[in-house]
Amino acid sequence: MKIQTYDDIIIEVNRKTDHPANVVCMAAAQTQVMAPVEYNDAELIKYLVTAEHHSPLEHAVITFTIKGCSRSLLAQITRQRTFSFTSASQHYQDYSDWPCVINPACATGELLDINKNAFAACYDAYDKLRQYGVPKEEARQVLPNACAVNITITADARNIMYFLRQRRCARNVDEMLQVADALRIICKDWFPELFNSVYSGPPCVADGQCNQGKMQAAVCH
Repeated sequence: MKIQTYDDIIIEVNRKTDHPANVVCMAAAQTQVMAPVEYNDAELIKYLVTAEHHSPLEHAVITFTIKGCSRSLLAQITRQRTFSFTSASQHYQDYSDWPCVINPACATGELLDINKNAFAACYDAYDKLRQYGVPKEEARQVLPNACAVNITITADARNIMYFLRQRRCARNVDEMLQVADALRIICKDWFPELFNSVYSGPPCVADGQCNQGKMQAAVCH
């Protein structure tokens, strides 16, 4: 059984809208909210975001694959209902010897041993159930949330902006924070007019104050 950490997670871009700012500004021109000829792309994008005229942002789309994240992250990220997802299936694949993903802080010493022993017990139970004729789709119930998985996601810029606003908040678990920060870097390279540090930041960055009330993280950005 191989142990991986959040540092091993890779995000690969499969396809993306070319010149996304131009596409968004073209769409915005149809609304007669503001004529692009009056502003450059960056200024118009800023206006659309601050005025909450967000629908034109949906015309810029990106498809990417997150490789080597945990099933725990899969369960969280699929709550983003506006994204389209495809992931590896535990129904059809044999998980007898599948990598497990843990926090780098737990990847040494006694903490690593605790994790490895727990995962080994789960995989042993999985194999025994299979030996008794239990099908993979039922035996998978004993597999750990740490099982690695690849997820292909298609999303538009509007909803990625929302996702980053929610998931770059310090209240999130380390794995989600790491994935969100990596995605933000990719999106900034793809669509810099939108995914700068303010628009793609959590409320404490974008709005200048935390909106989590008593749920506020101990340390904000």
